[in-house]
Amino acid sequence: MVGDLSKENQMLRKDVDGLKLTLLTKRNLKEQAVEKTLALFSFLDTPISRNDVAHFKQVLTKNGVKARVTLKPEHKKQILTTRSKKGKLTLRNTECGDADSRIFVDEELTKETYQLFKHSRQLKGVGYKYVWHREEKILARRNDGSDIIFIRNE
Repeated sequence: MVGDLSKENQMLRKDVDGLKLTLLTKRNLKEQAVEKTLALFSFLDTPISRNDVAHFKQVLTKNGVKARVTLKPEHKKQILTTRSKKGKLTLRNTECGDADSRIFVDEELTKETYQLFKHSRQLKGVGYKYVWHREEKILARRNDGSDIIFIRNE
């Protein structure tokens, strides 16, 4: 009985992690976050509607309240491609405000992958210039001309 419940619990956790893989998270927008989200993705040539917003959460920080908006996965690949072409996103250059605050559009990571990514960022202190994640994979590179390495574990 306990073994069956444990197996079922593990299967449910895998299902939840699988669902997280398909979500996008946008962080660091304050007031009127949903309207600004719609405007941001219009700027990214990916018009979305309110129906594409899966989850909205406000987070209290030292500098005030920040919003986290999680979107449904339908436009994920197009959004990530366009985001990388547009460069750094700020409130000013996306016409969502007049401040130079950064806007972050990232993939939602599972708990385990986020912990690995957090740990992997310490590689910057030992000669790696870039550490990033893409499609649930943690990647690193020493410099612009070096090979990309795939980080699987600590």
